[in-house]
Amino acid sequence: MATLVKPRAKPKGQPARRSNVWHICFWDRSKKRTRLFSTTCRRKRNAEKRLRRFIDMLEDGTYYREFAPKNPFLVEIEQSGRQQQDLDIETLLAQYEADLRAGKVRKRGKGKPPGEDYCNSNMARLRKVVGQCVVATDLNPELVERAVARHTKTQQTAKHYGRAAKAFSAWLVSTGRLPNDPLASYEVAEVTEVVHDRGPFSWEQVVALSEAAEQGESVRGLPGPPRSLLWLFAAGTGFRMKECAAVRKRDLGPDCEWVCLSGEHTKNGKDAKQPLPPFVRDSLRDYAATLADEDRLWPGNWQKRPVFLLEKDAIVAGVAVGRKNAKQNGGRVLDCHSFRHTFATLVDRAGLSERLARKLARASSGALLDRYTTREFSELAEAVASFPSVTAANKSESV
Repeated sequence: MATLVKPRAKPKGQPARRSNVWHICFWDRSKKRTRLFSTTCRRKRNAEKRLRRFIDMLEDGTYYREFAPKNPFLVEIEQSGRQQQDLDIETLLAQYEADLRAGKVRKRGKGKPPGEDYCNSNMARLRKVVGQCVVATDLNPELVERAVARHTKTQQTAKHYGRAAKAFSAWLVSTGRLPNDPLASYEVAEVTEVVHDRGPFSWEQVVALSEAAEQGESVRGLPGPPRSLLWLFAAGTGFRMKECAAVRKRDLGPDCEWVCLSGEHTKNGKDAKQPLPPFVRDSLRDYAATLADEDRLWPGNWQKRPVFLLEKDAIVAGVAVGRKNAKQNGGRVLDCHSFRHTFATLVDRAGLSERLARKLARASSGALLDRYTTREFSELAEAVASFPSVTAANKSESV
């Protein structure tokens, strides 16, 4: 009877290791010995489907008539690949886009479909890179390098273009459309430069923006008072603008003590439960009382370009935002994402341990938390001034 196994192997001079691909173990009556066939599947659920197919082949004799002694699954992949190699690049891109939007391409998120904005930008970059190809076999590292250099100006942008091309190339191989990865030797650009240094809003600037919005008119469907609360909420929770736009009244805890946003709307795909500071809780309590459970706290079409709201209120508040005004802020750029930097800085000043600070700021690593955190020079100087003093008498005694 055929069964699924993960065989172990011990290469010469190396420790034994187990295969990460499921194999089918069966008795081959034509060879009169036990044989192993790779299912090419890492997930057991997919391997079990192929096992059932192979058992049917053994029972009706299809395997011995059409495939023996070869692996039937590898034969099918090779046949499919030969048929797909002649498809034009536009057809392949359309098929790739369908798989991308269905969540069958990205490893991160366990098959969760990516957002529409991600898919649109990813496919736009990919078409610029591989648009010169006629068929998939035309794809090569030199062509990608020239296309990336022509369409990008920064290392960060070049990295995104290179990753899009690499993902497409890997998809061609994993789906049997090509036998080998044509971009296996292509290295994605390493980011060593910082396009702009983003900084946090000071607390005085957050208050000024909130007060300016309170008296402001409706912008993109969002009135002034709710917009005033939006800036306080972003600074007090570290939520990104898209995450703020997704918050509904039902996401708030009793007496507005906390907010819990579903992973469907967060960047990392995990639920975000954040305690609300008193200055947000008090203002939010009265505002939320006027809403239904399914109502969004900040409705309107502002989330497509939140910087437009910020620029309107920043002019009234006297806060310089945007890259063009970075010199006025000591070389740091202030934008909508700066509210997250403000939150991380407040968390750092609260004196929490790194583990709790990372959890509260929803930072995947300490390095990421350091990038979000800004420690003012005056605070550092005050900390240094608190060091124990060493006098001349202490020195002589120690000697």
